[in-house]
Amino acid sequence: MKRVIKKLSAIALAVALMLCVACSSSISYTDKYYSVLGDLYMSISYYSGTDSGAYDIATALDNEINPDIPTSYVARFNAMQAGEIEVSKSVYDLVKMSKQLCSLSGGAFDITLSDLSKLWKVDHKSLENYAPNEFPLLPSYEEVVSVNSTMDKIDAREENGKYYLSKTVDNAKIDLGGIAKGYLTDLVQAKLDANGVKSAVIDVSGNLHLLGNKYEESGNKSDWKIGVNNCFNNDGSYLCGIMPNKDSAVITSGTYERGYEKDGVKVNHVINPHTKMPVGVMYDGAYLNSLDYVTSVTVIGNNGALCDAVATAVCVMGITQGAQLIEDLQLSAIIVTADKKYKTVGSIRFMQGNFYLNSLEEI
Repeated sequence: MKRVIKKLSAIALAVALMLCVACSSSISYTDKYYSVLGDLYMSISYYSGTDSGAYDIATALDNEINPDIPTSYVARFNAMQAGEIEVSKSVYDLVKMSKQLCSLSGGAFDITLSDLSKLWKVDHKSLENYAPNEFPLLPSYEEVVSVNSTMDKIDAREENGKYYLSKTVDNAKIDLGGIAKGYLTDLVQAKLDANGVKSAVIDVSGNLHLLGNKYEESGNKSDWKIGVNNCFNNDGSYLCGIMPNKDSAVITSGTYERGYEKDGVKVNHVINPHTKMPVGVMYDGAYLNSLDYVTSVTVIGNNGALCDAVATAVCVMGITQGAQLIEDLQLSAIIVTADKKYKTVGSIRFMQGNFYLNSLEEI
């Protein structure tokens, strides 16, 4: 529980929730906090009904997809030689959607980059084990270019109500971290709805999913108000405030969230499958940072898993191509680059106020 509370106090990693829930006898929200998916947190704030079964859903999903649990489907798939393995419907759904989005994004969304993440030391184990101001040596360029994506070597299929994953090369491995948090919010939202919950916010490490309308203390319905954290200042300030529709997923991915700086190069956890380097890192005889890479993407839609994966893909694709993907998928988004420019896509209702976004250049 200490780890959960610590993460909640450091919610600047992604999206912050700005809710004033009622505490009267008429309208009262219940708040629950859980540790989920390994070292992540899930908070649920809900009115009416019950959250019974929500944590069980998170635990079951973790046991199916966590690559660090030897008995999980993902760990067993990663460890096996070329061949096929029976998996759960959730694993099948996640891999199938990942394959589809990989195709739609021109390869920008890739779930087979765990070896590159480990090489750059931006996998979750490496990032948690760093001592203060002690970061690893950057990998050699030769090491980096020798590691290849294996998205075209894996597949998912359904037959007679059973689900299977296959790979044609021994070294194909998957990591569903770029889509699983949004998927979990979908599952929990559906469970709360089935439990008779009228209004809720599900937050999985900054990945939000709303259920129904927000209720004021008086019992009147009102707009949800969500604050998007400032990707330029780690001071608890907001980039902007938005008012999404009921039942929306609001997912933020950012190159500012997790990483380190070594030899003047900012290294983040989002790997570009095309360059094989973290987004914003380039090589010209030495590693250096580009100036205009995407540093934050907030995607709004009805499907949390899709929004989660798209947010990651847009970080890789860049602001122009990423905006086109979002438009094609009929989603809404706010895309921000490191050189302090931004673009909005789709219909977004912004809150009025002195937000940092007002100081950026709109393109």
